[in-house]
Amino acid sequence: MSDTVFAKVDFDSRRVMVIRCGKSPKAVFVKDGNIERFCIRTGSSTTELGASQTQDYIKQRFG
Repeated sequence: MSDTVFAKVDFDSRRVMVIRCGKSPKAVFVKDGNIERFCIRTGSSTTELGASQTQDYIKQRFG
């Protein structure tokens, strides 16, 4: 896995955090309390997938 880079930058008169990381070789879930969520990047946005969408995405992306 590649290195992850964090940087604080000024953008549109605001301070924002930029996170740059490479693709993971396996599916990664985000834990939110007792709930696990699966999100993908779609352009400049993040989209959370439902259970069946997650299964289809993982099969397609990771084989």
